[in-house]
Formats: sequence, structure tokens, C-alpha cells
Amino acid sequence: MPAQHSGRLVAPDYLKSFLLALVIFGHTYSDGVTDDAVKYAVYGVHMPAFLFLSGYLLPVERLAGESIGAVFQKYWRRMLWQWAVVTVLYTAWVTGPRGSSPAESLVLDITNPRFHLWYVPVLLWAIVLLWAVAPFRRARLAAGAVALAATVIYTSPLAGMWGIVPAFDERYLTCVLYVWLGVALRQGWLPAPRGLVLPSVAVVAGAAVYLYGFLAGSWWTAGGRLVLTVGLCLALPAVLRLMERPVRGLVPVTNIIGTYSLWIYLLHPFITNGWVGAGSRAHEVLGGAALTVGVLAASVVLGWGWQSLTSRSAARAALSGGPMPVAAGAPAVTSPAGPAAVPPAATVAAPTAPAAATSPAPASTLAPR
Repeated sequence: MPAQHSGRLVAPDYLKSFLLALVIFGHTYSDGVTDDAVKYAVYGVHMPAFLFLSGYLLPVERLAGESIGAVFQKYWRRMLWQWAVVTVLYTAWVTGPRGSSPAESLVLDITNPRFHLWYVPVLLWAIVLLWAVAPFRRARLAAGAVALAATVIYTSPLAGMWGIVPAFDERYLTCVLYVWLGVALRQGWLPAPRGLVLPSVAVVAGAAVYLYGFLAGSWWTAGGRLVLTVGLCLALPAVLRLMERPVRGLVPVTNIIGTYSLWIYLLHPFITNGWVGAGSRAHEVLGGAALTVGVLAASVVLGWGWQSLTSRSAARAALSGGPMPVAAGAPAVTSPAGPAAVPPAATVAAPTAPAAATSPAPASTLAPR
């Protein structure tokens, strides 16, 4: 039985906490993805891994038996209302409105989300597609093939060469593959590789080509990143099994980060945006690393405080015989967004959604903005 803490799986929270740290750090300095080797390396892997984890924890076998209305209702509670609230705040506080009417602004916020706000609608789109194909074996495999083709076309110069650039955010086309891989490996739609040898070869070879693409251009970048990220996804189930052992002192921290990862993911740019461009590149990078630690530490303190408050309220309600309050954001969301924190025992290895959302996620076809 995989290790748990407070009803949550330990390994996914370890991974989500690490990926969320990469997301926050990537948003703390102003160099573009193709202008800085460190940022280029981070943006090559962190969101594909987050998307894979959301798919890996997705209870698709239960979703397949529900109506589309029930699916939307479930994810409205888990990640959509939180995304809607932060989208309104981000528009009012950071960017200002766009579109000539509220209806047009809403359409733009869904079809072309701002900055990091793409993760939740893209993840929901992937969930709906997987819900539709899950009962049908051939449809599942066809969906994976189409997702792979879309990723190849829209992360490379092919889409521009063929004149098929969409009017909506291309991540609706390029990110489904990673959620599909998570579900396919967990549910046995694809045979999992035995051991880490083949995935490790793919990761090393893909990373070499991808890093060469930093100098050589988009074809190398697209090809290397695809091999790198698919190899990483193939390796992650084994990596999660290796991470199942609880580490004393670390588990309570990653548990809280995992529980509130959706909120951490959605709200951190309100802090990091004020740091970007604050000084020299060295100042930004070193300060950005410190800021990342600070954001996560503050999140742990606030999350712990909220859990303590709600647990005391629950205890008082139990003593008085009243209804038991439920802590908002408690262990129900997965990656910057995703499914329940603890799937059925048969399904084990969470931004939330960047939770249980974790964690992330963030604009060119290469990576989050």
C-alpha cells in the first residue's frame, strides 16, 4: 500500500511540490524562454510532468460512468470556480479588461487565457476528451495518436509552414498528450516500460537534442522536447514508486503544498510579477530562488493555519451536534488541478488542481508564459 499522510498519497505531493517550485521560480525573472538556458531547461519539462501527474491521478474509470453535466459539476467544485475568481482578480489587478463586452472577455479568457491561467481550462478540456473516449478501446488509442500528431505539428514550425495556426491557445492541442499518457499508463491502455532503462535513454537523448536546440533553433527544440517529455512521462510511474517512503519532517510540508497547490499556482503571480525586472539578471535569479522558497514557506504557514482553524471549528461543531464544516481546498484537488487526493486503492502511484494543481500550469508552444 503506498504511503499516505492525512489521507493523501505521499509520492505525488513530493513531486507536485518540486514541480510547483519550478513553476514559481520560472515566473520570477524576465528573460524569455529562449533567452536564458536555465529557464529554457525548466520550461522544457515542468508543465508536461504536471499534466502527466494530473492524468495519472485522474479517476477516469469512475468518470466514464458519469454524465457530462456531473463531470462539469465535479470540476466546478474542484478547480473551475477557483480559476474563475482568480481570472477576475488578475484582470482587475494586473492586466485590465479585454474585449468590448463581458461576454467577449469571457470567451477570450477561455480560448486564450492570460499568462498562467491556461492550465485549468486546458486540463478540463483534456478531462472531457478522456471522459468521452474512455469506454471505447479503439477511441482511446485514436485519441492518443491524434494528441501525439497535434503535439508534433503545433510545437514545431509545421503549423506555420502549413498555415494552420489556430485562433485559440495552442496548448489546447499540444498538452492533451501528457494527460493522456498519465491516464494510459495508469489504466493499462499502454504497456508500462519495465524498469527505467528505456525511459532514461529517451530522457538523456531528448535532453541533449533539446539543449542543442537552444543554439540551433526550433526544429531541434521541438524534436528534443518531445522525446525528453515522453521519456520523462514513461519514467514517472517508477519514480513515484521510489518516492513512496515518507521522509520525516518533509511529509507535513509537502502535504500542505499538495493540498493547496491549486491556490498556490493560481495566486503566486500576484507576488512574482512584482519581482520580475527588479534588477540585474543575477539579482533576479538568486532573488527569484529566495522568493520561490518564501512563497512556498508562506503557503505552508497559511495552509497550516487554515487547517488548524477549520479543525477547531469542526471539533466545536461535533461537540455542539451541529453540521461539520468542510475546509475549502482540503485534500480534494490534484495538480495545478486534478482529481481526488487519494484515488481508490487499486489506483495509486496532485496544481489542483495545481492541486490535489498542482502543480502548474503556465506560452509559446514550448512552455508556459
